[in-house]
Amino acid sequence: MRIKILKNWRISLAFIIMAIFINWQIISAATQTTDSRYSREHYGNLQDAIIAFHSDVNGIFNVYIEKIVTSDKPDISYPTDGVCTDANVSTYCLSAKVVPLFIEYLEGLDDHAQYVTDASDATSGITEITDMVQARSRIISAEKSTSLEVLDFALSAYNEFQIMYPIHKEYKKLIEDLENYNEELGDWRTEISEWPSDFIDVSTTDCK
Repeated sequence: MRIKILKNWRISLAFIIMAIFINWQIISAATQTTDSRYSREHYGNLQDAIIAFHSDVNGIFNVYIEKIVTSDKPDISYPTDGVCTDANVSTYCLSAKVVPLFIEYLEGLDDHAQYVTDASDATSGITEITDMVQARSRIISAEKSTSLEVLDFALSAYNEFQIMYPIHKEYKKLIEDLENYNEELGDWRTEISEWPSDFIDVSTTDCK
């Protein structure tokens, strides 16, 4: 009986400690406000915040790429005054949009890190909570470093694209011009083939 009481007392104490820890996390998080659009206030689920950020960045990249593709002479110049217009699709101006978004995303991840679980999670035991806390910490830590690497790679790839695409368009136009020339040359050869191969009295000086 004594062993059973001692065992139950230890379990109860563990639950009390965990409850205090969770409440402290909630109180601490509630006292620290953030304006990040990816915070727990806007996304109760960490995965939803991650998906939202990557979707937002992808949307911005798509807009800039579409402007380059649809414009005859896209503006890829560096703004000397540092002010980016809607028509400017330079890597600098793209960075000016996505980098602040990334910083805001890091703030949102820090906000989610203050909570033990997502708002929608329902836990039933210490082991489950511990596993979720560890998994959540790993996800946030990996996302911070991975998202930075992905963003850096994406900006580098875009920089190559916005330089090479105008050259690609000129090269494509050159190919089309050569193809048109080849077709016209073929038509001219067809007409020539209908001429007689031998000319009668070609050496005569008399006009008949």
